[in-house]
Amino acid sequence: MPSIKIHRTGSLGRQPCMLVDGRPVGLTTHGACLSAALPPGRHVLQAQLDWGKTPPVEFDLEGDDVHFTVKSSIHGWKLLFAPFYLFAPHNALVVERRH
Repeated sequence: MPSIKIHRTGSLGRQPCMLVDGRPVGLTTHGACLSAALPPGRHVLQAQLDWGKTPPVEFDLEGDDVHFTVKSSIHGWKLLFAPFYLFAPHNALVVERRH
């Protein structure tokens, strides 16, 4: 069965929960890779931190594994505004597909 691989980069200080089709598949930890076997077809991936979720990322899972990266969007000058991300945790994370 094909699977998704979610690679976690950057230090968020927290463990976001990864959701596939709205259901939790696990927590991501810094430097680790979360793997989840899924049936073939179209799926939706999101990262959830507290009450906020990233925008949905749709993908088709066929025969090969699909790889994603979840990372913090807070770096550089944005660190000055880190306390404001408490009110908008969905803006603190980014989910990208690896090619």
